[in-house]
Amino acid sequence: MASNRDRTPNIDKCMITRGIVRAAMPTFTNPNNVSIITGQPPSSTGICGNYFYDRENDREVMMNSAEFLRCGTRMQ
Repeated sequence: MASNRDRTPNIDKCMITRGIVRAAMPTFTNPNNVSIITGQPPSSTGICGNYFYDRENDREVMMNSAEFLRCGTRMQ
């Protein structure tokens, strides 16, 4: 592994093992990334999938904007 040969020092600093971690369900990219940054499950964040169907405009919308969040982030 690159880590064992000291080739990834910055990534190694970020890796802190705290135990078993469960994925936010459903296991889509956007809900999981938002759960990581907020520390909340999808039921609290409002991001329940990668896309939703906007009936008013008859189109799919990617849920990747802060306007869809129902809670703050750990960065705030």
